[in-house]
Amino acid sequence: MQRSGSTRRLVRGGVGLLTVTALALAGCSSDKKSSSTTAAPTTAAAATTAAAAATTAAAAGADAATITIKDFAFEFPAGLTAGESVTITNADSADHTFTDEAGSFSLAADKGTSTSFTLPGAGTYTVVCKIHDGMKGTMTVS
Repeated sequence: MQRSGSTRRLVRGGVGLLTVTALALAGCSSDKKSSSTTAAPTTAAAATTAAAAATTAAAAGADAATITIKDFAFEFPAGLTAGESVTITNADSADHTFTDEAGSFSLAADKGTSTSFTLPGAGTYTVVCKIHDGMKGTMTVS
């Protein structure tokens, strides 16, 4: 198939326009590559730092004492120390309170939630739930 002179010029002109456009875009993308190359290590460093912080927080959480409310009973771990921050987790299907019978502390423990609590001074505490009569436990703090 033979093309007329004007068709050949249009094809050559189109190819030339495509070449110029491609070169212009290549120049733009090389600038973007250099800036994204600079940004990539920063992003990777930030991700590494965030991952390290999450691991540290998880490790700290693993060492923290947890008092669990489950099956309408208080579960106390051994070795609670005065001034230590502990987590109270209500794994029950109902809201409870975590209340010292003598009145030195009282916390709400909504179902399915956790809260932090700083243990009081050394001693033995009778913990009750103000919502459910008969829910009682003994917490020993050294």
